[in-house]
Amino acid sequence: MTRLVADIGGTNARLALAQGHEVLPGTQQRFRNDAHSGFDEVAELYLADHSDHRVTEIVAAIAGPVSPEEGRLTNRGWVLRTGDLCWRFGVDRAVLVNDLAALGHALPGGKVDYFVGITFKIEQLGVLDFGIEDQLPSALANSALDVAERQEDRIPNRV
Repeated sequence: MTRLVADIGGTNARLALAQGHEVLPGTQQRFRNDAHSGFDEVAELYLADHSDHRVTEIVAAIAGPVSPEEGRLTNRGWVLRTGDLCWRFGVDRAVLVNDLAALGHALPGGKVDYFVGITFKIEQLGVLDFGIEDQLPSALANSALDVAERQEDRIPNRV
């Protein structure tokens, strides 16, 4: 199974392909959000460059509030909906995760609940853009994949 993994921040969207918990070498690519109308456009451009892979799942970590069906970027009008992503890209499943919650899953020692609690408090205050830069997309992607696997029983497959 090949997944499109995305770290969608306020300034940049970083995309890669992953199999299992491994980001495939040479597949990481960064897009400036200001140059695009939304995530769908970014994903279409990215997937056109990687058409040799059949993507069956999308996992996106988003800098903004996320529910199981929808994620909204805090500082721009981008809205991602899992059902729309499945339909538009022909994937079996789409999972959206708050980017800070995904990073919390990467913390050593399993202190996820504490970190996620802080994340939700920060969301309530509307302060989300911490400037996560290029050194973190692989860790974030792997963390988002881990969150997706933990949620697998709670999130139905969408076609």
